[in-house]
Amino acid sequence: MGRIAGKNGARKYQITSLWERHHAILRLLALGYAPKQIADELGVTTATIGNVQHGELGKRQLSLLKSAADNEAINIAADIRRLAPVALERLEEILSDDNTEKSLVVKVATDLLDRAGHAAPKVVQGQFLHAHLTNDDIAELKLRAASIVAPTKEEIIEAEEI
Repeated sequence: MGRIAGKNGARKYQITSLWERHHAILRLLALGYAPKQIADELGVTTATIGNVQHGELGKRQLSLLKSAADNEAINIAADIRRLAPVALERLEEILSDDNTEKSLVVKVATDLLDRAGHAAPKVVQGQFLHAHLTNDDIAELKLRAASIVAPTKEEIIEAEEI
């Protein structure tokens, strides 16, 4: 792959191939990929990923890549802040214009509500438990539930004392 045989069977490495692989590893690390994912994608071992990541040159290069990504994110955030008032004006125009298609008005309104924290639940998860209970078990559960829902007079007094 990156290795060729030299004189007397000594190993030599093709630097260009090795560099390309190192850069690919560092780019994927900077993007947040896990070492195992990178190893699987590039066909190398996780030890190779660790060597590149923790080597002196790898640390410096990864720091530069992360700094560049951070600067780009800062620039994008500044652009978004600059354009946000204009975008809000356009959205208000769409919502208030009687000639705008109703489907677009609904989409804009829904998006605005979602961003304001009033989104409809998108994922509903449920947990189900199956059990075989005796009549005594059911009666005990009812008693426990009743005591949680309607506390006794002593429990109310204790809560007030604390």
